[in-house]
Amino acid sequence: MSDPVVIIAAPARRPGCYLAYLDGETEPLCTSRAPFLAAARALQARGFAPGVQLVMRRDPDGMDCLKAPLGIAAGLRVKEGDDRSPCFAPYSEFRTDKAPEVADGPIKKAASR
Repeated sequence: MSDPVVIIAAPARRPGCYLAYLDGETEPLCTSRAPFLAAARALQARGFAPGVQLVMRRDPDGMDCLKAPLGIAAGLRVKEGDDRSPCFAPYSEFRTDKAPEVADGPIKKAASR
């Protein structure tokens, strides 16, 4: 069995967000509210094997928080459930190439008074 790939998560300046670093690197892979999952996608884009074990550790205490195969973690996102509790859901990339939907008909300006 190969050694796991270790991600270090550290608080970012933006509240609720974390920087995710590949252990031993100084440039963050990403800044995210879900750093484990976002880092998995960043590593997958770099060509890391989907079967490699990914481990996230907290900075500064070094405690292991999460672990999963990289390919599984890359395919997930965090979603708020109906009762507002977080849960995992399939990841789908946000697409910006899709034209926004516009209602049919002309846009009417409000009458000025």
